[in-house]
Amino acid sequence: MNEASRIVFHAPSNITPKALVNVSNAVVGSLKGKTLRKGSRVSVSGVSLELAVVEPEGYVKIGDGTEIEIMPKPMKSDILLAVDTSYSMSKDDYQPNRLGAAKNAVMFFLNQKTDTKDRVGLVTFGSTCFEKLPLTNVNDELLAKASSELQDTKPAGRTSISSALNTAVEIFKNQGTPENPKILIMLTDGADNMGENPAVEALKLKENSVAVYPVLIGTKTHYDEKILTEIAGITGGRFYSAPTKDELINLYSELAGKKKKIREPKKIEIPEAKPRMEGKIARTLKEIKKKVW
Repeated sequence: MNEASRIVFHAPSNITPKALVNVSNAVVGSLKGKTLRKGSRVSVSGVSLELAVVEPEGYVKIGDGTEIEIMPKPMKSDILLAVDTSYSMSKDDYQPNRLGAAKNAVMFFLNQKTDTKDRVGLVTFGSTCFEKLPLTNVNDELLAKASSELQDTKPAGRTSISSALNTAVEIFKNQGTPENPKILIMLTDGADNMGENPAVEALKLKENSVAVYPVLIGTKTHYDEKILTEIAGITGGRFYSAPTKDELINLYSELAGKKKKIREPKKIEIPEAKPRMEGKIARTLKEIKKKVW
């Protein structure tokens, strides 16, 4: 039975920072030498903890070298997906093109959130930003609506990252749940070439506790990685790059909280058309031709 090097416990989501510190100081001594399984509940200093991460075998023994981290139990999140629909998204370095790959990634993400407590919304942005879906729980009805909205979306216009950030500020203000973590996942293939300074809008998102995760799509594009990284840094998010369509799907799987093996769609073999039966006249003409030549 191997001792785990690191264990994570989840405490109640409303636990105070001071209580977390007190529990962390007490937990090692009270649990030392014990063997626990994933999902086990223990009470330390009057706080109920749930074991969240364990070794692959399904259990851990807490020893002298064990690192223990205690954090509030994750709450349901408000997540806004923003998709760049500027004209450059029509380029075909992804199949069928950048926008098509982005649409697939969005639908994949939404499927991972079906019947969860998280609320997800959708906006598209080019020269301006449009709200396609409000923040809501994901079900079959929402999936159908999202598919319809994306199908009707075509690449056009320039790129205004600031408009996407500004719209996100308003959506989270008007639709967000105050106690829920707020996340903006923004996919784009280029630099902001119109509108206000995105960093200014990023500061507004930070004031509203919104973390931004910019995702870069495109292998043959001029983009401003500096501003995307700055937006992530200001808001406490992270910048990502997805150089292939498969990596893009895997990334959205990770951002959805899933680590799922991606399978290629099953290929359908289309049988070759059978030659049409020749009529009597055609056969006769062939026979004549053979005799002549």
